[in-house]
Amino acid sequence: MELVGVASASLASCANIPQIYKTWKSGSSDDISTYTLCVMHIATFLGIIYGALIKHVAVYAGNSVSFVLFIVLHAVKIRNSKRALAHPYVTDVLDPLTDGESSV
Repeated sequence: MELVGVASASLASCANIPQIYKTWKSGSSDDISTYTLCVMHIATFLGIIYGALIKHVAVYAGNSVSFVLFIVLHAVKIRNSKRALAHPYVTDVLDPLTDGESSV
C-alpha cells in the first residue's frame, strides 16, 4: 500500500517538471496563473504539515518535492515577468514584402 502512495506522490511531483522546462526555455509564463501558483504553495505546504503529523513518508515527501517545484516555477514566472518589463515586445512588425513598411 505504501508503494502506491510513493508512486502517486512521485508522479504528481514530476508532472511539474515539463512545465518548468517549457517556461524556462520559452521565456514566457503569461499563461501561468499567479493565483493558482499561490494556492498550490498553500496546498502543498499544508500537505507537508499533514504528512508530518500523521508520520506518512509518501505524503510528506511528495508534498515537499511538489512545494519546491512550485517555488521554482513561481521563480521562473517572476524572472520572465521582470525580463518582459525590461524588454517589452515589439508591437510594430515590419513587413519584408512592402519594403519595410509597417504591417500592423
